[in-house]
Amino acid sequence: DQNVKGHYENDATGMRMAIGILGAGTGKSGDILICDDPHNVERVDSEADRESKIHWWDNTFARRKNDPAKSAEVVVCHRVHQSDLSQHLLDKGTFVHLCLPARYDGKPYYTVLGFEDPRTQPGEPLWPVHYPEEALLDMERDLDAAGVAAQMQQNPTAQDGGQFQRGWFGLVAYAPAVARRLR
Repeated sequence: DQNVKGHYENDATGMRMAIGILGAGTGKSGDILICDDPHNVERVDSEADRESKIHWWDNTFARRKNDPAKSAEVVVCHRVHQSDLSQHLLDKGTFVHLCLPARYDGKPYYTVLGFEDPRTQPGEPLWPVHYPEEALLDMERDLDAAGVAAQMQQNPTAQDGGQFQRGWFGLVAYAPAVARRLR
């Protein structure tokens, strides 16, 4: 009969403890460590903010496992940047990645956990009962292209471009003389 949101125990020797991202983990441990939405989308462009979350994961949170051989680590989140915690963990090669894009992009998604994406048609919604076409269109209108790619499709792209950098281009008042001679 505990009325505390951060700590809950049941009568079968189980418990749940919640701490905020970057919270203190010293003296606490668990069999299943779950991290939900480690990045604030408003601050994800800050390299220092992203690095602080990665540092916290590597040096505090991930070290809190009761049994490193048997305990599980779970991160639940939208991808928000190419260098977010998810990418850091994927680069380690030891995590199972369950990717659920809002719209099916034609790639087969499956995991060793038994999940296999049942969708077959490009653009098909992930959860049409909860997010019907009109809801997806509203979200796509509200987000910029980078937000749609990251938060909805789980495939973050560089804000300033990939192969072609945004800074390479600019507006000109007239075509350069060389371009006029080529006509």
